Amino acid sequence: MSHQVNFKDDKVVQVEERQTMLQASLVAGIPHYHACGGKGQCTTCRVLVLEGQDKLTPHQLGAH
Repeated sequence: MSHQVNFKDDKVVQVEERQTMLQASLVAGIPHYHACGGKGQCTTCRVLVLEGQDKLTPHQLGAH
């Protein structure tokens, strides 16, 4: 199952199940700073979810 994510620049990206939003943005060519390599440890790749929070996994909500 995949979901669509609308980024600030109006680019719509498909995010596949088990794929992070960071991974999806990078695959789509959207630059997204991530100092720890996407391990969720440095907080540099934060996003603001404006709607659709019910579609996020607990890990995406910040529960590590």
